[in-house]
Amino acid sequence: MESLLPSLNNLPVFYAVLIPLLVMVSVSGFALYRQSRHRPPGPGFAWLKGLLLLPLWVLCLIWTGVAARMGVFTGTMSGSWLFLLLGLGVVPVFALLTWGLYFWIRGRRLADAAVLLLVPALIYSVYSEQRLWICEPLAMSGLGRAQLCTARLYEHGDGGAIRDRGTARGWYRHAAEQGVAEAEYQVAGFTRGRDQKITWYTRAADQGHAGAAYQLYWLLEKVEPEAAVQRLQAAVRKQHAGAQYRLGLLYQNASGGVERDLPRTRRLWTRAARGGHISAMRALAIAYARDGILFDYDQELSRHWEQQAHSLAPSKPDIPLIEQALEWNWERVLQDVRARRARAEAGDATAQLEIGREILKQVGTDPALIDKAIGWIERAAQTGSMAAQYQLANHYLDADQPYETTHEQGRRWLIAAADGGHEAALRKVISALKEQGYGMKRDLQRSRAYSEALFAVLEARGVLANQPDWMTASWEYSDTLKQIKKEASQYLPLEELKQQGYAGDPAAQYHLAKEIQAKQFDESIALMTASAAAGYPQAQYEMARRYRTRKRTEKEEQQAIDWLMAAAGSGHRGAMVDLGGVYLQGIKRIGFKRNPYRAKVLFEQALQDREDVVYEQQTGNGRAWQYKVKGVRRRLSRVPEFVQRLDLEGLEGVPRRQAIEQWYAQTQQTLRSQSPEPAGEALALLQQQFDDLEQLRSVLLNEDRTTSD
Repeated sequence: MESLLPSLNNLPVFYAVLIPLLVMVSVSGFALYRQSRHRPPGPGFAWLKGLLLLPLWVLCLIWTGVAARMGVFTGTMSGSWLFLLLGLGVVPVFALLTWGLYFWIRGRRLADAAVLLLVPALIYSVYSEQRLWICEPLAMSGLGRAQLCTARLYEHGDGGAIRDRGTARGWYRHAAEQGVAEAEYQVAGFTRGRDQKITWYTRAADQGHAGAAYQLYWLLEKVEPEAAVQRLQAAVRKQHAGAQYRLGLLYQNASGGVERDLPRTRRLWTRAARGGHISAMRALAIAYARDGILFDYDQELSRHWEQQAHSLAPSKPDIPLIEQALEWNWERVLQDVRARRARAEAGDATAQLEIGREILKQVGTDPALIDKAIGWIERAAQTGSMAAQYQLANHYLDADQPYETTHEQGRRWLIAAADGGHEAALRKVISALKEQGYGMKRDLQRSRAYSEALFAVLEARGVLANQPDWMTASWEYSDTLKQIKKEASQYLPLEELKQQGYAGDPAAQYHLAKEIQAKQFDESIALMTASAAAGYPQAQYEMARRYRTRKRTEKEEQQAIDWLMAAAGSGHRGAMVDLGGVYLQGIKRIGFKRNPYRAKVLFEQALQDREDVVYEQQTGNGRAWQYKVKGVRRRLSRVPEFVQRLDLEGLEGVPRRQAIEQWYAQTQQTLRSQSPEPAGEALALLQQQFDDLEQLRSVLLNEDRTTSD
């Protein structure tokens, strides 16, 4: 008996009910049609109607009896007034139905009309409220669309189904295996593995499912950007609002392998917003309020799209989490943009500059948008904003065409910013006035004045003298002073310098060589060599540096050492430092042996009576290099400690040799006492120290013998 209950798993019972009901409607309709033509239904109609009613009537009786029996035996109706009520209520209902169906069998027009209206209404009401009774049996028969319908009913708890996501996912999988695109899309949504997701989304997208193509874009964006954009464009062709918004964003930023196309961005965002995409609505609300690269300022349209976005906000649109995260603060951004626009219209230079910079940063090469950005920046510059003036100066100075006009504007705005105390502008003007940059004439006195103004700005900002900004400004200032001094105290006028140089004056030869070295290099070398040979220390040092600052032969290496010795012997401190470095390292390929003691003596002589700078020199490009005291002391610290204790100052001949031998013996004893029983690395180190000591003793004794001879 229970197998005849209206179970959704009993397909024969389901069809035994549905098919007779549909045939009843057909028969009633045909009967009414014949009666409208004044024709009798025919003798077989009564028998046909009776046969249709028989299975329905039997099933109704069985269902009622089985339900009552189950209620009594399960205790729900036993001894209860409900059983009596069921018995008393069913009898008149069945009697009424029997009376009505009797007239229907007899072919009464009213009964046929009632069946024609009530049965479809009954089927529709069952489908509306109990769609599961229709969808699930069809799904069990293997119909893919019915399986999709059943899955949705179980997922949302509609149509008489109890919400059950596990059952829903099962039906989704059955429908996906039947090739239903929407089911494949849903299966991909709850599948965990990335590769499986891509497989299901691809199957759905290949059938034209826009949502699947959109999700494929997000999965392939990082690994296969070209394929991802193709999927996104396919979703756009299917009018997917989210894809339209995202593709518009790519065209705006020229990312994802697509070129910048602002008109297309405008069209896509507008279509997406009209299609109900909340992200596009929010983007349009901000774009119209911003007066940026997409749209001109339009407060009315901005308010319109803001209201549209607010009206859809509670519906929680299905957009990727990455887009949701980007737009959590969109209202704050929108209010900030509107407030900035209001300040800019009221004459706030900071707001005007921000708007101009924001547009200029994104315009690319679009001349109309560049003009819009520069218009805002000029408004700010005209109100006295130094930052805006400096921005305009950079824009015009970097422009290509027309050169003279734009550079004149750039110079004017750069000077205005510098006069106002803009730090970066001051630095540019200082360099330009020294090097004739940006078409400015060389003017060292103005450069000096701007340097002093820069120091005042740095001091007001609290920059200390040992910080990079202050040190850079200080170097520029000192370089300017040196150039002023050089121009004010030229050694000799050029014509007089040539006369004295060609007459054989070593100092004049040196200075003339420096003056003409850029244009007459060979003659400059000849003059410098003559000056060095005549004993001019700076010329000797220059010759040594020329040999040592390039790749050289052994002969040239020896010549460089000879010139260094000559310059150091003449008291040139730079030569002393360089020669000390050579003695400290030695040069194997020319047999120049290490002599740490000579290095020590030279470093100490160079340091004598010096507190900060040991030696400094201007180079050909107007810059300077220096040997600082701390740098020379650092070189001196590389001399071994046992050499530091040796002092041969003023000793010659036998006293000198005796002092060397005495120092040698004492140092040996000291080294042995420091490592009484050396082993391993300590023994190797001690042996190396002994070797160095012996080598230095030999070098010092040979020097003494050579001097005596």
